[in-house]
Amino acid sequence: MVRLKPVTKENIEDVLKLSVSKEQKDFVISTAESLAKAYVYPDTAYPFGVYDENTLVGFIMMGFYEVKGYYTLWEFMIDHKYQNKGYGRVALKLGMEYIWDKFGPVDIYTGVAYKNSVAKRLYESVGFSCTGLIECEMEEMRYHKETDSNNAKHVVVLPYDRKWAKDFTHIRDEIGQALGDLALQIEHVGSTSVEGLSAKPIIDIDIVIKDHSVFDEVLSGLEKIGYRHEGNLGIEGREAFKYEGDKSLKKHHLYVCEINSRELKRHMAFRDYLRSHPKAVKEYSRIKEEGAKLYPYDIDKYIEYKSSFIENIYSKIGISD
Repeated sequence: MVRLKPVTKENIEDVLKLSVSKEQKDFVISTAESLAKAYVYPDTAYPFGVYDENTLVGFIMMGFYEVKGYYTLWEFMIDHKYQNKGYGRVALKLGMEYIWDKFGPVDIYTGVAYKNSVAKRLYESVGFSCTGLIECEMEEMRYHKETDSNNAKHVVVLPYDRKWAKDFTHIRDEIGQALGDLALQIEHVGSTSVEGLSAKPIIDIDIVIKDHSVFDEVLSGLEKIGYRHEGNLGIEGREAFKYEGDKSLKKHHLYVCEINSRELKRHMAFRDYLRSHPKAVKEYSRIKEEGAKLYPYDIDKYIEYKSSFIENIYSKIGISD
């Protein structure tokens, strides 16, 4: 389970050893520089290590930026060894919750290097948006708490519906006509793909392509039938698309994955395990239904509630999360 732990004399040496990938080094300052800020502003900076159980995977520092008078995710990084494993989004959410617990439902700001598209997409995936202000090659982003609370999405989990398979077929046929041989496979994945499994009524679909060399053609084909590319949303091995076309199609999530993609293998292995283990389907349905009742307006808590079951299945099929 991911958690935040204050930086103290017991863990500071480990925190100082954290480093980002080569691609991010021009955009992210070192933990030493971040901790120097915390030393200068001890009353308004709150540095934490990001831990998965007892393993240090990253660093985050929240604070109050007196110059502009707002609360901020001041510094953030995931060590290069642990990137693309889903820690970034979870850690950002924990940092945001820390600020709200300490200071109430305030807006949260951060700055992202103007050319750092990876970081920008990550912040956007948890609800940040650009304010339009750019200073010293840094783009200001803001999470508007009031907007979030007024428009909290209702977590709805329904009993299995055979119509979901027909919905997938309808969407698959539309995509198949647009892409032709560019799509090696069009796979129904996620909970709606498993007969008997309770699920949120949203179809998950993976388009399988041979490699990145055909991606531009695939992108063009999907745009022509109403899809907009959203990037990888912080998860390597897939490219997400939002549907803005014919509203007669069932609500769905669409991803394009290369045939050797780790995410594709994860999606299909998890689906195939459940399809062949009815007892696991029954148990997972129970957990999902309970989670939706306990956290009807908190998608992150809902996801956390079912995470131990998912991790257990990954362990059984030999896939690390």
